[in-house]
Amino acid sequence: MTRRRYSMAYLTASRLAPPMAVRLAAELGYSDVGLRLLPAAPGGASTPLHASPALLRETLAALDDTGIGVFDLEIIRIGPGFRPADHEAFLATGQRLGARAVLVAGDDPEAGRLTDGFAALCAAAAAHGLTCDLEFMPWTAVKSFS
Repeated sequence: MTRRRYSMAYLTASRLAPPMAVRLAAELGYSDVGLRLLPAAPGGASTPLHASPALLRETLAALDDTGIGVFDLEIIRIGPGFRPADHEAFLATGQRLGARAVLVAGDDPEAGRLTDGFAALCAAAAAHGLTCDLEFMPWTAVKSFS
């Protein structure tokens, strides 16, 4: 029988620093946790572990201590002028954390440019062992599946 894996989404404990979120996920019986390294909207909350070596070390220690994994990292926004190279530190940090996926907001109204940006991001993420998951949000250019 395959054991199911459940990830505690970032918003479940958004007020906690990543090490504490990892420990809470372990206490609650989750197998994984989601972390927000970049804000979902300009000025929004995030904990940029890629810019905080001490907090990254503390988070890695909490992951090691608890056996919790990182399922996804939030959130890369693809808008006009998007360049995957601008997110190299984010992706490298995701790899260090053992994350599996990156949540992506499609926020470019030009479909062709958005598609090209998403494809380039997927290639950059794959080089770090990560997948990219496009999240449909009603306040972005990609509001739904259709």
